[in-house]
Amino acid sequence: MALYVNFCRFAQNFLPEVVGYFYKISYLYPHDRNGAVVTETMLKQLTDVLIDFVHETNDRKCKVLDFQHPEEMKKLLDLDIPEEGLPLQTLIDDCALTLKYQVRTGHPHFFNQLSCGLDLVSMAGEWLTATANTNMFTYEIAPVFILMESVVLAKMREIIGWNGGDSILAPGGSISNLYAFLAARHHMFPNYKEKGQAALGAQLVMFTSDQCHYSVKSCAAVCGLGTDNCVEVPSDEQGRMIVSELERLVKERKAKGQIPFFVNCTSGTTVLGAFDPINPIADICQKYNMWLHIDAAWGGGLLLSKKYRHPRFSGRITLQIPLGSLTECTYKRRKPRCTLQRGFSFGIFQFGTISFKLFAFSHPKSTHSDSFESCQQYIKYLLKFNAILGTFRSSHMCPKMAMRKMQNKFLINLQK
Repeated sequence: MALYVNFCRFAQNFLPEVVGYFYKISYLYPHDRNGAVVTETMLKQLTDVLIDFVHETNDRKCKVLDFQHPEEMKKLLDLDIPEEGLPLQTLIDDCALTLKYQVRTGHPHFFNQLSCGLDLVSMAGEWLTATANTNMFTYEIAPVFILMESVVLAKMREIIGWNGGDSILAPGGSISNLYAFLAARHHMFPNYKEKGQAALGAQLVMFTSDQCHYSVKSCAAVCGLGTDNCVEVPSDEQGRMIVSELERLVKERKAKGQIPFFVNCTSGTTVLGAFDPINPIADICQKYNMWLHIDAAWGGGLLLSKKYRHPRFSGRITLQIPLGSLTECTYKRRKPRCTLQRGFSFGIFQFGTISFKLFAFSHPKSTHSDSFESCQQYIKYLLKFNAILGTFRSSHMCPKMAMRKMQNKFLINLQK
């Protein structure tokens, strides 16, 4: 065994390419109990590939994307799945080739409505959580991450001005809307879980603006309501729900013997960025005993502003209506409960009958423990979003110039 280890060390120091081409996965931990040197060599080479990509991403001379058409790309990549395992060096080479043709979303010249750049602290957190390879099911399986999650969620609630409450994290905005729908149905019809639709004796109906996110109608389909029972309310020339039309449609459905129970109010529509009028819609919900859900995936950043946040969520005014979910904020009149979603979708906040969805910065690993990087990245996202709001409020400059100004303000905020 000593001879084997010495050979590996020799290969690592003088012939690193031989290690990669000679060894396969069976020489790594945990397949080989003596696989320390090979494992370390392979991981270091892979780390070098990743670090090179980080350098390229931050190099203004590098392309944002080495674009190839699909047919050309197929010729450049070996996408065949072999019958037998390949050498470790092939894995490393494939990783480098994958990153070569990948969009550099952290590049200074890359702008997109969803990708937010490469945060190195969060990247390191991803490495850590992937290495830990655990989940957030119980304290027994992830004691440190469970405690981290509790602290992060409490801090997120504190940032928007709420003390107390409870929270969960969700993988994205669409799932957040689904959570709000299920919370509303369970809250208003507790027996639905066991008895189903038949126990109600009538058809449930939900309402949303014709400018809402497509995931709202998906909720109706996934949960068995049916898209025909997700009623689209007309909007005005600014893209805001027309409250009189909402009441008219509610009355129309009630006259048919159906049960209106859920209204989705959008704070920041996908296309126009319109804000549905919360107060008048809330009055309609109170009048007809419906759950109000506020999808604030786009405009939820206003909760960070003491000047522009809605007074119902400022802590200065006692809630007089049953609010449901703020995407997702949900309100229960007795004890405030926040169902914060995860993956940077700031989540179902539960406080009577309102739901909100805050930023849908979604994360692909919804079952893994990402709290380590969530805290720092989330706070940076909050500062970034606040900088965006300030930039566009104070100027009518072109979007590109505004984005550049926003970046500068963001960097200044992070240094404070």
